[in-house]
Amino acid sequence: MKLQLQQDSSKIFWTGDTHWGHSNILKYDNEFRRLRPFDSIEEHDEALVSRWNEVVPADGVVIHGGDVFFCKTEKALWLLHRLNGEIHLVLGNHDKAIKGKIKDRFTTIADRLEIKTADSDRLIVVDHYALQVWNKSHWGAWHLHAHSHTTLKTPDHMLRLDIGVPGHNCYPWTTEEIKKHMETKTWKPIDHHTPER
Repeated sequence: MKLQLQQDSSKIFWTGDTHWGHSNILKYDNEFRRLRPFDSIEEHDEALVSRWNEVVPADGVVIHGGDVFFCKTEKALWLLHRLNGEIHLVLGNHDKAIKGKIKDRFTTIADRLEIKTADSDRLIVVDHYALQVWNKSHWGAWHLHAHSHTTLKTPDHMLRLDIGVPGHNCYPWTTEEIKKHMETKTWKPIDHHTPER
């Protein structure tokens, strides 16, 4: 789905893999590295709400790369309605329940979003899963994803980034942070397409 945001990029934030209410995620993400440094799922959930609201203003826009929660609907709604900003969601593999009672908290729900902001012509392709190539990747489009919890290594020549909270101290990313990350890349097209074709 194509999404033209009216806000400039300073008001747009990016995240994924929040996994609110998912007790086992602490075990999985802390097995080799302390990616979620919390002693209980309750502490985790409160910290993620607090860190979200610390970064995202009330009039902000958040693009969520999927896997929002893994708990009962009542708890999920209680958490989601405490978050600042409007939320556009790319569905993850744990997001089946969102199509039912919880969908009203999200401005957009899609399997993939192709986004442009008010202040840039750059295309940003957001999918829950990491892609090898994506629309306009040969023109320098960014690809943002979740799902991999920092375990998938992205080559330096790819403008791809895992925006999940495990790789960002459990905070949403600002667009400026992503831009700085992408500027460290030695990007080049990776298939037969080139900007000239």
